[in-house]
Amino acid sequence: MEVHVKERRDNATLQREDFECIVNFQGPTPNTETVKELIGKALSANIDLITINRMLQSFGLQQITVYGCVYKNKNAMPKPKEKKEEKKN
Repeated sequence: MEVHVKERRDNATLQREDFECIVNFQGPTPNTETVKELIGKALSANIDLITINRMLQSFGLQQITVYGCVYKNKNAMPKPKEKKEEKKN
């Protein structure tokens, strides 16, 4: 699998760096954790500080476009939202 960094933007206000990458692969589409590891190596960033916002794959192509962020530290990352309990009728 190959990773090509298409765009990197520094977002100092939110203490993160936004990126857009293209991942070429063979066989089945890789899962999110595998893509995180590949992007972490390509951007030389800690895997725990990477969030993937979107993974888009065009029909018939063996490549995905990945949009995400690399945060500067753990405190800058957004907190996970609590799931609300659904009311059953």
